[in-house]
Amino acid sequence: STQSTWGLMITMMLKLIKASTKLLTCTAFANRTMARLSSRKPGNVPKGRKKGEDIVITQEDVDEAEMGEKVGYGDTGEPIMPEFSENLVKRPPKGHLWGSEIKPEEKKKEYFNPKEENPSLEGVLQYLKDHQFRDLKNFLVPDCDARGVPEICVLATGESSMHLYKVGKQLAAEIKKIGSESTKYTQFFGDKKSSSAMLITRNIILHLFLEQERKDQDIETLYLKPPT
Repeated sequence: STQSTWGLMITMMLKLIKASTKLLTCTAFANRTMARLSSRKPGNVPKGRKKGEDIVITQEDVDEAEMGEKVGYGDTGEPIMPEFSENLVKRPPKGHLWGSEIKPEEKKKEYFNPKEENPSLEGVLQYLKDHQFRDLKNFLVPDCDARGVPEICVLATGESSMHLYKVGKQLAAEIKKIGSESTKYTQFFGDKKSSSAMLITRNIILHLFLEQERKDQDIETLYLKPPT
């Protein structure tokens, strides 16, 4: 009948499409294998063959092309698969900058003495060093009382806006953990897109900059040689 004839034709067409797809897949695989074999050194000629000789792809060639040239064979003749895990990029610890040196894990540092009224300058500087800030500088601010600013100014350069923001907020939280009356009023000013940030305590004012912003503001001159 007409219906069965159409059903037979559709079945044959599906089989033909499946066979064509399989043929295309085999052809693509053969082309990839040929490309790998032709790129071998020396002279881009497959091992054991002369230049100009017709290339016949063997199962051994296919296996080597699939596993890579550097794969060797053990005493039993079984292929030794490469260990890719050795080349994987290891993610640095949380809060650590990519590309900077990763030191062995240590017990969490205590930067500030909870018995102190104010954070120490040494603790602030060490915290910044441990969090990959550079070009640290500190100085006493002249006439700080009259100018209404803390007596010590600290300058530091960070790597990105997010670096300034995250470390500045974390440092403010560490200082507040001291728990004294004066540290309750520690304030941090900055955001995730700013090229500068500032942290103020009772005794220290900390300026965090990106490199170019620090040069442009020249904040040190403003403190040490204020305009008259």
